[in-house]
Amino acid sequence: MSESIRKVSTIFTIDDNEHNKKLKQINAQYKLTQSEIKLAGERLNQFGKNTDDLKYKQEALSKQTDTLKEKINLYKESLEKASNRAQENNKKLQELKTTKQNLQTEYKNAIKLYGEESDEAIKLKEQLEKVSEQ
Repeated sequence: MSESIRKVSTIFTIDDNEHNKKLKQINAQYKLTQSEIKLAGERLNQFGKNTDDLKYKQEALSKQTDTLKEKINLYKESLEKASNRAQENNKKLQELKTTKQNLQTEYKNAIKLYGEESDEAIKLKEQLEKVSEQ
């Protein structure tokens, strides 16, 4: 029976097209707000420290903060999705493990009762091989 035991591995993939698209948009917005902050700083140096310049810089900083919050939320969502998929994969793996163990037990019992060449044993062996392939 040891030759029928195969290494089981889960393949974990994330559909990252949407994630990457949103991340590019967020990064572009972040760069834009950095430019606005830099411009506000230059205006501040050129025109003095009047309230309009300070207000402009404060607005740019607020935009940048909002952009970074959006980026953090995107990463959180992606991590939650990945975690959920990993849990689902682990659950499926455990189910396959249990099914394989049950089939192995049934197969051994069928061999003892009917012999290795019996229809019952052959059917169970085929089922066991299918589960092992998954």
